[in-house]
Amino acid sequence: MLVALPPLDMPPRADHMGLTVEDMDVMVEFYRDTLGFEVVLRAHSDDEEMDTEPLRTLVGIDDADLEVAFLDAPGCAVELVRYDAPPGDSVEGVSNNDVGAKHFAFEVDDIDEWYDRFEATENVSTTSPPQDFGFTPRFCARPRGQRRRTPRSRMRERGKR
Repeated sequence: MLVALPPLDMPPRADHMGLTVEDMDVMVEFYRDTLGFEVVLRAHSDDEEMDTEPLRTLVGIDDADLEVAFLDAPGCAVELVRYDAPPGDSVEGVSNNDVGAKHFAFEVDDIDEWYDRFEATENVSTTSPPQDFGFTPRFCARPRGQRRRTPRSRMRERGKR
């Protein structure tokens, strides 16, 4: 039996992006201290106040032992998850042309200012100076030492398309 879907008046808005990370402290520091996001939740599945069954159902791993952090960003939150168990596969060496490679973009007012800020920050590495493709200048930055284990964050300058 086919069920008619209700009309789509408006597409859904993005709520958050989720990343599985190796080192929660390094990643929280990057998003909080370098990008200025606000930590709104940081919890572990073994915390007494956390109901782990719905969490395990949500992630689809029955015996998941994990830490989660939510960071508020303008327009969309970032969810960081670190699994203590079961161990997952490493994505070391993922290249942009590999199926499953990811990135997400942030909009900034002055891309050169952000690039200079990242270059002056000890715990951040960039792949290149901003590149102008004729529509939006871009560059990639990530926490130093997390080169291939996290999606690349692409910065784009507002108003230049």
